[in-house]
Amino acid sequence: MLEFLKNWIISVVLTVIFMALIELIIPSNNFKKYVKFVTGLIVIVTIMAPIFKLYNKNTNIETYIEAYGREFDMETGKFDNEKVEERINEQTIEIFKSNLKKSIEEEIENETSKKYSVDYIEINEDVNSKNFGAIKFIRIKKREELLIKPVEKVNLKNENTKFKEDSKDKEVLNLLKTKFKIDSSSVEFIK
Repeated sequence: MLEFLKNWIISVVLTVIFMALIELIIPSNNFKKYVKFVTGLIVIVTIMAPIFKLYNKNTNIETYIEAYGREFDMETGKFDNEKVEERINEQTIEIFKSNLKKSIEEEIENETSKKYSVDYIEINEDVNSKNFGAIKFIRIKKREELLIKPVEKVNLKNENTKFKEDSKDKEVLNLLKTKFKIDSSSVEFIK
C-alpha cells in the first residue's frame, strides 16, 4: 500500500514537471492554449489513476483497512476493548447525568418559577437494563437569591441539613413525579 502511494506521488510530480517544461518550450501563439489543455488533462488522468485502478481491480478497501489495523495492533499492542468500552460508558453516563441535572433545574424553574439546583442524582447505570437511565434518587437544594443576610447561628448537627417532610415543596414533587417519573420517596430536599 505504501509502495503504491510512493509510486503514485512520484508519477504525479514527474508528470507536472514534464508538463511545465513543455509549456515553457512551446512558443506563445494559438497553439499554446491547446497544449495547456492537453497537458492539464494528462495531469488530471495521472492524479486520478489510483482511483481507476481501484475500480478496475474491484479491490476491497476494507482489506487494506484490516491489514493496516492488524499491523497497527502488532506494533503498538492490542487495546483492551473492554476497558475502552467501559470508559466510554462511564463518560456517557456522566454526560447524561449532567444533562439530566440541567434539564431538571430548567424544568423546575420554567414550570414553578422556583430556583432549585440538583445537588446529587443517582440513576440506573446498568446498560443492559430496560430501565437504564431511570432516576433512583435525587437530592435538590433551593437556590437562594444573593441577598446580604445576617449570619445565623451555626449548628453542626447533621439533622438540620434536611427539611422536614412537611417542608418538601409539593409543587416540585408533583413536577418531578409527572415529568421525570421520580417517586416522592426518592427525592430529598436540603438547605
